[in-house]
Amino acid sequence: MAGLELFLVRHGQSLSNVEGRLCAEPPGPALTVRGWAQAQAAARLVEAGATGPVRIVTSPLLRAWQTAQALAGPLGDLPAILGGLRETAFGAWEGKTHRELRGEPAYRVWLRQPDSDAPPGVECVADAGGRVWRALTAIAVAGLTGSLAAYSHQHPILGFVRRSGLPAGEDEIPNAVVVRATWTGDGWRVRDIDPAAAAAGAPVPSARA
Repeated sequence: MAGLELFLVRHGQSLSNVEGRLCAEPPGPALTVRGWAQAQAAARLVEAGATGPVRIVTSPLLRAWQTAQALAGPLGDLPAILGGLRETAFGAWEGKTHRELRGEPAYRVWLRQPDSDAPPGVECVADAGGRVWRALTAIAVAGLTGSLAAYSHQHPILGFVRRSGLPAGEDEIPNAVVVRATWTGDGWRVRDIDPAAAAAGAPVPSARA
């Protein structure tokens, strides 16, 4: 069925973003004050573009659930957990900072070529994007109409965008970016990548360097 509008949203800034830390294990860190402001700005973008009722699904991690709640709360709804939207699996890198890992050759290759073969237990961008694609496609083919707001993470969203055939421009999806896509009946077509909500709130320096 064609016509389903998708708003695929990266969570707002979290404590792990500020620390430059890889965190995929639930519940994970919460949003920062700026992250809450970004979440609210992203919710306004979804509300402005939505057609009809909005179904809300989210990664199981706290930072994504809180970002989704900025939209769900005013609607009197609760976000539904969708495991396919989860963060990239980091394997042995879980909990480590970018600064701690930048001396590892495998990590440097993964950053430069994130679609290449990843070390055991570490997920590449293509695999992460593929599971997001399949999870959202399952909702579309079940016959949902109107609008779907889905909250996920940087690499899973980047992989989804690449799979649609539209390049992201850079190998980064900033916090609170809203990707708009349409279900065509046999796949997703990305129409727009809106970074406006990323600018919300007072900047907090990132530890990634």
